[in-house]
This record gives sequence, structure tokens and C-alpha cells, in this order.
Amino acid sequence: AVMIKLLRTKHPLLEMRGARYLGRMTYYTPYLQPRPKAAMVATKASIAALDGITQLVKLLVRCQKRYAIRLESERDGDEVNFRPTVDAGEEEHPALYEKDCNGMVAVLENYYYTLCALLNLSTLNENQTIIARKGLRVLLGIISYFSRQSATISDPNGVETKLYMLASSIIQNLSLHPKNRTVFYKAELTVRSLPRASCSYPNLYTSGCCYVDSIAK
Repeated sequence: AVMIKLLRTKHPLLEMRGARYLGRMTYYTPYLQPRPKAAMVATKASIAALDGITQLVKLLVRCQKRYAIRLESERDGDEVNFRPTVDAGEEEHPALYEKDCNGMVAVLENYYYTLCALLNLSTLNENQTIIARKGLRVLLGIISYFSRQSATISDPNGVETKLYMLASSIIQNLSLHPKNRTVFYKAELTVRSLPRASCSYPNLYTSGCCYVDSIAK
């Protein structure tokens, strides 16, 4: 519950910590857990019950916006600040921002951890319908965005390529649930109604869980 509350803060560093921890919680169970598979299922189900999926999807939207703003600012030479405005009379705590959360590296880290957490959650059958209902259009938009940036995803080891593959893997998992057929059908109709130049049909990658580690290496 604490990690999900961090996602709601809209403080980039706190969001990043929440998403990273949720990703790790949904990748492996504590040491010497007597029933690891059952514990993992319970963990993923409890995160969904606490509205964690909705908060991760909202964070995903914010990450994409910040990424686009950061790209534009680097091109134009403008300064950006993603930290929430501090109300009059409140003090900003420097310890919350020991990382430069306005930089591209931090933006990409937050983006990466959020997608990793959603990918791990999407392996649970019960979560697949929730993620599809809350985030299918967002995920398709991310895939479409990066598929149009051919130079951005040309490097197989690039962070943007990893984001593209993570989003594609989540879609792959969601497509396995029979109750998601209607949602996918509606999304397909929406894509077909768009001008041909704006449409993109990227290849889907192998689905599975993702170990969450730092990408800033």
C-alpha cells in the first residue's frame, strides 16, 4: 500500500521508487517462502485490489508526457521542472531529489520501472482484464509512438528499444485473455479509423516477467 501511495505523490523520485519496488515485488518472492507461487499470485492480486494498476497506468501517461517534453526541451534548449509546485509556507526537502529528476536519464528510468511493474502484473490472468480496460490504449499509443521513431529504437540495447519491447510484451500477455477480445476489437476499429500515415502495427515480442534493475549504467 505504501508503494502505491508513492505513485500518487507525482514527485518523480518517489514515483520511481514506488514503481521499482512494485516491479521487484512481482518478480521474485522473499527468501525461504514456503509457497512461492501462491505468494506471488497473492502479491499481484493484492496490488490490483489496492488500485495499483490504475496508478501505474496514470504514471505511465505522465512518463510519456515527460519524455516528450524532455525531448523538445533538449532540442530547443529550454529548462524543464517536473517537480510539483510547493505551496506557500511549505519547504521543499532536498533529500527527496538526490537524483536529477528533470534529466532524461531519470525520466527514462521512471518509464522503464513502470513498464516492468505492469509487465510482471500482466502475467496474472485476473489482472489482464484490468490492465486492458485501464491501459490498453495507453500501451498502444506508446508502441505506436516509438515505432515511428525509427532512429530512437534502432539500437537494440537502447533504453527506448527496451520500452518499446516491454509495452509490446504487455500487449502480448493481455491478448491471451479471452475476455479482452472486445477491448482489442474496439482498439483495432479505432486504429483503422485513423489516417493511414498515423497508423502503426509493430511486431509483438515474447511475453514474460521482467527483472527490475537500474538502467542508468
